[in-house]
Amino acid sequence: MKIVKLVFLFCALIGFHSVKSQEIPSENSAEKDSLSAQNDSTKTRLLYSVGFGLYNYRGDVGYIENIGTTENLQPAFNAGFEYKLNSSFGLGLNLGYGSLVKNENKGISSNRNFKTSIISGGLIANFHFANGSILAENHPMDPFISIGFDVINFNPKTDLKDANGNTYYYWGDGSIRDIPFNPQDTNNIRLERDFNYESDLISGDGLNIAYSIPVSVGINFFVTDYFETQIKQTISITNTDLLDGHTGGSPNDIYMYSSISFILNPSGIGSRKRKSKEFDDIDFVALLKGDSDGDGVIDIDDRCNDTQMDIKVDRYGCPKDNDEDGIPDHLDYEINTNDTVAQIDSNGVAIPDSIVALKALDSIVTLREELCLFYPSMCQGDETDIKFGILNNGYADRSLITARAERSKKPIEDIVKVCDTNGDGKITSKEIYESIDNYFDGKIDIELGDIHKLIDYYFEQ
Repeated sequence: MKIVKLVFLFCALIGFHSVKSQEIPSENSAEKDSLSAQNDSTKTRLLYSVGFGLYNYRGDVGYIENIGTTENLQPAFNAGFEYKLNSSFGLGLNLGYGSLVKNENKGISSNRNFKTSIISGGLIANFHFANGSILAENHPMDPFISIGFDVINFNPKTDLKDANGNTYYYWGDGSIRDIPFNPQDTNNIRLERDFNYESDLISGDGLNIAYSIPVSVGINFFVTDYFETQIKQTISITNTDLLDGHTGGSPNDIYMYSSISFILNPSGIGSRKRKSKEFDDIDFVALLKGDSDGDGVIDIDDRCNDTQMDIKVDRYGCPKDNDEDGIPDHLDYEINTNDTVAQIDSNGVAIPDSIVALKALDSIVTLREELCLFYPSMCQGDETDIKFGILNNGYADRSLITARAERSKKPIEDIVKVCDTNGDGKITSKEIYESIDNYFDGKIDIELGDIHKLIDYYFEQ
């Protein structure tokens, strides 16, 4: 009857809180939503739990030296609630009910057995890892650890007699008889245990009270704002050696509880940070498949999201450029420009090498003037020296074509090998231009006469 009263009281508390947490004193729906949002922070953050699991006993009965007590699992039930102080800490009350049972069968030496009901209740403190620091507050799993203080009511009994009142006597052959062990006495009756624990192990009519420290580890699994599930392992360390009605042989008795629980959150807040509904109306799947410019390449892969209609695009969604000259085909006036040309104009048309060469020679004059301005040590030599004239007087264009000083003695193959930057065995106007710049910059090992020979080779090849 005691356990029935406890369950009834617990259910009444749940019902009362569920009604109170859902009351909003307004008939206007908009006003209700506003009041609900304002009151979220003031609602009582209580989480109710009910569950079931298995008790397992460790104590004197069934104890084996160097091994301990073997497993003997018994069904048990629990209920409780937790008040969340914040996302990390909570305080609560736990109630538990179940049985501890153990039987020995060691022949004549020891055949103890016991069974006791356990009613426990007490306070508990929880530390949650889904607190925004270790794990996100809205993480789907919330590991936790807890410690508490329980008061335990127990009353161990033992099975000493069968249903007919015959006392058990254990013989060495493993049988149970109605008389003490005496192999010579054949006038005996074999008995069978009825596992009805009828005899008190602790004398007196008073309640047997003890205390325990329950230590738990577990995980809460988020299902909805109002519902979670939980798995938990608890070990209860007691201050008594009489849970089994026997003393000695081991330290104080302990028992363990492996449980699965269901957690109800009537207010919809508390153990999880509620998700924002700001983006509920957005179809993210459709956005991922969108193609805003209609070129056949979805936006997430499109590098040119504003391509005009009817323009052919490559696999990246950009206008095609077959000759790879930087001008897309639909704007290119010469869609098959040779890849050896030095420059193209804004319409994608190749600029003749003669024009490129004139521009290159003109740029040499300007480059030399700036070089002499910032690096005077490069502008040195006698005024009669043709190199000095090139560097200092701005006649690079004329000198490079007409000067005859220091005729090159290198084989043209060696010069081409140095100046042929793309390695195709041919010299282009672009490579001549680069060679001239590299010569003045001192980056290549050739002389002025070598450049003359290279220019002659360019026109002869």
